[in-house]
Amino acid sequence: MKYKIIHDPVHGSIKIKGAILELLHSPEIQRLRDIKQLGLTNLVFPGANHTRFEHSLGVYYLTNKICAELNIEKEVLNAAAVLHDSGHLPFSHTFEYLSRIYLKKDHIDLACENVLKLEDLLEKYNIDPKEVIRIIKCEEEGYKSQIISGDLDVDRIDYLLRDSHYTGVAHGIIDVERILKTIEIRDGVLGINKKGVLAVEGMLIARDLMYTSVYFHKTARICESMLGRAVESILEDEKIEEIVKMTDSELLCLLKNSEGFSKEIYRRLKYRDLFKVVAYIDIDSDFEKRKELEREICERANIPENYCIVDIPSFKNPEKLEIKVFDEEIKNFEEYMILKKSKPIEYPTIVSTLEKYIEKVKRVVEDYEKYT
Repeated sequence: MKYKIIHDPVHGSIKIKGAILELLHSPEIQRLRDIKQLGLTNLVFPGANHTRFEHSLGVYYLTNKICAELNIEKEVLNAAAVLHDSGHLPFSHTFEYLSRIYLKKDHIDLACENVLKLEDLLEKYNIDPKEVIRIIKCEEEGYKSQIISGDLDVDRIDYLLRDSHYTGVAHGIIDVERILKTIEIRDGVLGINKKGVLAVEGMLIARDLMYTSVYFHKTARICESMLGRAVESILEDEKIEEIVKMTDSELLCLLKNSEGFSKEIYRRLKYRDLFKVVAYIDIDSDFEKRKELEREICERANIPENYCIVDIPSFKNPEKLEIKVFDEEIKNFEEYMILKKSKPIEYPTIVSTLEKYIEKVKRVVEDYEKYT
């Protein structure tokens, strides 16, 4: 059978053949070569230029490996591994919120649409597209969805290793081999043998540290908020349906050829001339209220519209872990943890503006906090 060997900087040489080889050559997956895994985080960590294509390849590799360890059927899981991120928008999660608001879809929904586009290819290899969709959407009962997307999944293992490698931040280093060797399936449920508990706890700590130091780094958040506002400002002229299908370079080209605020943001991101932090505030708000607050701050500070950004983090650390430990009986992972968290990590809302407007915006924000 025809095959190819791809050398991956994280996992080494990966052998590709059959359905996976054809999937990797499809337009839906090739597009991921121009979708950065970490959005604009490379403006903070210069090495973070890796893509969703590499990540999808890594998730396939780990899925294939875990299927071999557990001696389970791999074809449908491998297909789900390759396709699970195929619906990502340009710059990954940067403005997925716009897709949710205007299209009522996220990258998972868009990935499932890609599965249907590749239905003939999958069926050629006796892979059920509907089962692939159920796995990606976490609707497949039992271990299959848990392998691809859960608290103990190959997606997380790969992105922690890969993001750590490319950013140079050592927090994401985890004991992958120990985890893979101690994962088990009992009664159709994926869990960890008690011998692997420390390795899994290390992975969970690595995740928290990577979120704090990389994924929610204040400058990275400002960069992505700037890009998000640039796209918001052209939505009257451009269709969100077309934007979600673009690659990173296509989106930047669109902004470059736009006018006014969007074009200025393109230039500022290109030359790393960024907004600066004014304050961290405690606020929880939806899309429309956030836009209204930004307009109000600009008006009260007497600065041009759009030049104050209020970035409200959407991610919240889960309070409960859905990981089972297989001891003499099945128990919850929390019973074995050495380090207990008193509460989930909370990330503050960031208010930012151009350096020349900082003092004006700061006075308005201080008044806002005083009377709320």
